[in-house]
Amino acid sequence: MRRYAAGLGPWIGHPLSGTGPDAPPRFTDVLELAYRAGLLGHPYTLCRDTLPQGFPTLESLLGTLLDLGIDGVFTDFPDLAVRCRDAWCKRHGSAYPSP
Repeated sequence: MRRYAAGLGPWIGHPLSGTGPDAPPRFTDVLELAYRAGLLGHPYTLCRDTLPQGFPTLESLLGTLLDLGIDGVFTDFPDLAVRCRDAWCKRHGSAYPSP
């Protein structure tokens, strides 16, 4: 697959398997499988007005995805995504790779 693709950009519903009312979000192995194949992972489209269940804010969704090690996202709010990434880096004392 690496011969014809550099990354996988799944709709956020594919790697996110959902949540229960009192349970944390669960993720499928779709991004893990992409990483094992040597591909980048960039879920789409993260929107402030259409958040998956279990995420009260776009910042909480982005923070969780950053914790999972995503390489990037497609979003309608790039300024917010960059601020969230920068805050995540500051909290973790590390730099997140920039394009």
